[in-house]
Amino acid sequence: MLELLFLTFITFKQYAGLYFWSMLVSTVSIIFYCNGLIIEYFQTGSLLLGLILDNIGWMGMITGQSLVLYSRLGLILSNRRILQAIKWMIILDALVFYPTTITLNFGHQYTSQSGFATGYYYIEHIQMTFFCVQEFVISGVYVWQTIKLLKVILKQGTRKTMWQLFAINVVIIILDIVLLAIEYRNLHIYEQSVKAFVYSVKLKLEFAILGKLIDLVRDSQNSLAHSMEKVDDYPCYDDEWSGHSGFS
Repeated sequence: MLELLFLTFITFKQYAGLYFWSMLVSTVSIIFYCNGLIIEYFQTGSLLLGLILDNIGWMGMITGQSLVLYSRLGLILSNRRILQAIKWMIILDALVFYPTTITLNFGHQYTSQSGFATGYYYIEHIQMTFFCVQEFVISGVYVWQTIKLLKVILKQGTRKTMWQLFAINVVIIILDIVLLAIEYRNLHIYEQSVKAFVYSVKLKLEFAILGKLIDLVRDSQNSLAHSMEKVDDYPCYDDEWSGHSGFS
């Protein structure tokens, strides 16, 4: 985890922008989440401290990863309405599920009322399903737009980078499916442990492509913008969703 934190600071030349901050928050949150789990399950400290670290880390890890995906989605998707819809999906999911899950979690840990335990059991499945769907949507839009760009981009170097972006988003979807499968088999302890690993892998995948993504935007901006105009005219493209092409 410390490796990811180190990479975050040495990779970015400027410590600003949604991409940097979402990467940083995601990395720090994984550290919080892991330490919280260690305190809870190995009783190395106060249960309250463990729960606080666990829940803070969980929130930052989930939303941070979604914002990482969202922030680079704007590099290949110029449709403002789709981007706005995704942004509000991230915000609304956080507002609905974080307070509910955390309240039931603390109630389950600190009271003997069976209602809290039952509620926490169900909300765990529900919130994880919705957050996985959230990442499916973001990665799915990315894959959809990448396929369209690959149909019109001719420059070999650019095509290679786009294929790598495509592959990374497919891997992210597969990792989310694995997590969801573990959760629905009621292997909660394993799911929590695997979750930290999965999200650290996702961030390492981001670092693997980040340098090439920067080169793509810096060196091929005009080529990409021209290709996006072709994508907007492509027969399978829904005119209802077409927006301004190119980069601002």
